[in-house]
Amino acid sequence: MCLDSLDELSIESMRQRSYDSVLKPLKKIDYRRTQHTYMMAYNSDGQALYSRLDFPASTVPASGFPLVVLAPGWISRKQAVDWDFGLDGKSTYSLVVDSFVEAGYAVVTVGYRGRGTIHGTPAQGMAYRDVWGNGSYVSPLFYAIDTLNLLAGLDSLAKIHWKQWLPTTGAKPKFDLNKVSLWGHSQGGDVGLTVLAVVGKNATFGQYVFAASIWSGNIADRFTQVETFEAMATTTEAFMSGDGTWTGSATGRNGELNPDFVFPWPADWIGTLDTESEDWTWQAEQWSTTSVFEARKRKYREMYNTFNQYVANLGDADFHIFRNDRDKTVVEHPASIAQVIPKLGGFHYANYITAPLSLHISDRDYYSLPVWNQDLAKRVNQAGGKARVYLYPGNTHSLKLSTYDWFSPENAEPGAPLATARDIQLFSSASFGD
Repeated sequence: MCLDSLDELSIESMRQRSYDSVLKPLKKIDYRRTQHTYMMAYNSDGQALYSRLDFPASTVPASGFPLVVLAPGWISRKQAVDWDFGLDGKSTYSLVVDSFVEAGYAVVTVGYRGRGTIHGTPAQGMAYRDVWGNGSYVSPLFYAIDTLNLLAGLDSLAKIHWKQWLPTTGAKPKFDLNKVSLWGHSQGGDVGLTVLAVVGKNATFGQYVFAASIWSGNIADRFTQVETFEAMATTTEAFMSGDGTWTGSATGRNGELNPDFVFPWPADWIGTLDTESEDWTWQAEQWSTTSVFEARKRKYREMYNTFNQYVANLGDADFHIFRNDRDKTVVEHPASIAQVIPKLGGFHYANYITAPLSLHISDRDYYSLPVWNQDLAKRVNQAGGKARVYLYPGNTHSLKLSTYDWFSPENAEPGAPLATARDIQLFSSASFGD
């Protein structure tokens, strides 16, 4: 859990590592008659972890089932211990897995370190989450390592003695390792983008990634995530105008400017944007931080406390936060931090991303700002790769419609079904649909 240097988690360092695992069935799940579902074991950096495997209960193609490796998003520590890998049949992941299987794909859902309990035994690695799953925003890099180890072990699926795990009439499955695609959502988008940079241009990684899709990805660098997510989740100043009311911009009704405005749209479950409304009750506590300045100061303090305690070469690194002459919050970082943060994660490594990449986003999701996705796609395309942004107006973080009409207008359409159809097209041909 302790690092000699943050550079150990840089893209260049991760590209030089070796990866491997062996996937083994642990438990057959009675989920749907049209597919076979198993809980699997695999190993990542000495941690005994879990994953979920689904494939169609139909004729096995001559070349084998194409594979989708699914990188899920953030869940709380409490949820992680008993996470069901989407087996409730109601989550976004359930719907996505089922859609891919119905289209003829096998799907491996990655269980990161600390996620899931099978036969009464929790997945190992929760200590990593306890250390890094906070304001450091470093945990997705460890989850990317887990995903890379799992990807490297996909060839072990062919060595499983399937007869004991299948119905008497079931045919032994075969998997097409030439068509392995990657799908990630939210924090899983951060994971997925890191993976793509590691396995991309001129990489020595053995398993080819055919195509990739990221939904509502937390794709920006660590500093940008800190400065966006905490403020939007804890202070109204992040999304209110200069006069303290919501106008959809930094500018108030009489021209007052909010210099620390972040983004117009908080999560739809806030319920109302009118702080004077009788519906504004519990929200007052949730968004009780007085300013963006205070929100960023608090979260950066978390980050630096973690770095100083668990990264050997940093000593007592500290940041400087202040308001400039325009009253805008500014944060200055020491070189020991500022130089390495851009090296963590795939956002600044568009030149390495060779797998065709779809980026599916809402125009109202602060966890995946349109400008981040458009910037990434532009740089991937300029570097000779292929990337496309699909925008779903009025959608939530899960590419669904909100129950609040102020968030999802009457003419808004749910994005998830169309995004899934587009992914199926991409994963079958490595080309974009409409």
